[in-house]
Amino acid sequence: QKTCEQLLDNQESINGMQAKMVLQYDFTNSAFHAQLDMAVNVEHVIYGTGSNYSAGRAVLHIDPNEWYLHVGTPTNPIALAIGIENLISVNASAYFMAGHNIPAAPAPPMQVAELLKTDVDALNYMRDFNALNKGTGVAFGSQFSVDTGDLYFLIAYARFQAGIGFDLMLKDYEQAQCAGREGAVGINGWYANGQTYAYLSGELGVGINLFFIQAKFPIIKGGVATLLQGMLPNPTWLYGQLGLNFDLLGGLVKGSLDFKFEVGEKCQLMSPGQSPLDMEVISEIYPDVAEVDVFAVPQVAFNMPLNKAFEYKRDDKKTYMRIVLDKVELINQDNTSIPGKLTWNDAMDKVSFFSDDVLPPFSTLTFNASIAFEELNNGKWEKVITSGQVSKEERSV
Repeated sequence: QKTCEQLLDNQESINGMQAKMVLQYDFTNSAFHAQLDMAVNVEHVIYGTGSNYSAGRAVLHIDPNEWYLHVGTPTNPIALAIGIENLISVNASAYFMAGHNIPAAPAPPMQVAELLKTDVDALNYMRDFNALNKGTGVAFGSQFSVDTGDLYFLIAYARFQAGIGFDLMLKDYEQAQCAGREGAVGINGWYANGQTYAYLSGELGVGINLFFIQAKFPIIKGGVATLLQGMLPNPTWLYGQLGLNFDLLGGLVKGSLDFKFEVGEKCQLMSPGQSPLDMEVISEIYPDVAEVDVFAVPQVAFNMPLNKAFEYKRDDKKTYMRIVLDKVELINQDNTSIPGKLTWNDAMDKVSFFSDDVLPPFSTLTFNASIAFEELNNGKWEKVITSGQVSKEERSV
């Protein structure tokens, strides 16, 4: 793949259309890789929007472990523009991806966020899911936008911008789980998400361009944007927002409208191995100061007693859970474990570590404690699994 990119690296001037393709086969690893790059520049009227007029890239990769087809990506789509001398420009872009190595779902365009007066990060509804490793699935999207640039007639000027687009994705998130829900998200880990958006903004005013002053005085300006986002199924969540703002005569008359709605339950993604409880069980580890006496006895205190079953409600079902000690250890600065024994109090909510010898002087020690969760299933205690890993709570000093 690196060789493909080097061969297709385009630094020359383009006038017209140019396509380059490289096909590779690795006989040792039975891997096939094909890459197609296209650049377009027709008299600076029809051109690719990427660097050096790149109009996009298509990649096909097949090996025994994975395969994927990327005809553009959300960050680097197949994109063309039609422009007239820095005035009106029309942009169209699209992408299609299938197989392994599906990248992150995109956030809505900046123009939509600005008109909705919302930070674009807050509208990145797939931020938590995007933090997971790349998975298998299918994704496609498209966007169309128009920008007139500044149009002048005598002393009047005007500018309008409009755009519409969508993004859809179906991806296998494997063992990812939502907080408070049992089992993998979606249908066996397959979860769909999508968004659609549209925006329109404009400005009309008077422009003064004299040798001693250059300024624009807007008479009317405003914009409207709408956004609809969703994730489904299990759980299903929909979010919509409509924003409208206008400004007349330099602020003499102005107003805005902001309408939002939210339906369903948004998945609060649990990290692999995250605690299933909405509270911290390990309350304190002490001593927790920088200088500790060599005769100190490290202790761990818990907010709940360990090894005691309690009733737990999940997905409207009652079950029983218990918390068990997973690990308590004292580690020397050379990464060796200091031998010792554990002693519990009667309430089973505090454990003390008594080292076999005094603690090593003038050393940096690390005291680790972790607990795990077990659930009663068919009369047997089984470890609780969160997003494919054993649920634990850990603390170190």
